[in-house]
Amino acid sequence: MTVKIVDITDKLPVHKTKRWKRRTKINRIVVHTTSSDNQDPFKTARYHISAPNHISKTGCPTICYHDFITKAALVYRCNDYWWRT
Repeated sequence: MTVKIVDITDKLPVHKTKRWKRRTKINRIVVHTTSSDNQDPFKTARYHISAPNHISKTGCPTICYHDFITKAALVYRCNDYWWRT
């Protein structure tokens, strides 16, 4: 099975002023999943940059995930792996 990763890092909505900090090394990988059927990376990014949300009172720089995997196993790359999301 070949997995195609669709890079949408430059297509997602971003916060007007906030940006991610860069990390110096990667210590671990965390996989987060949701049971929602109607989510996509664009909806999630709009929610994450909005204020307030469950992560930040003032909104986040953009989507808080490096990769977004749909229920159909489509993988979207959402952030540079060196950004501290």
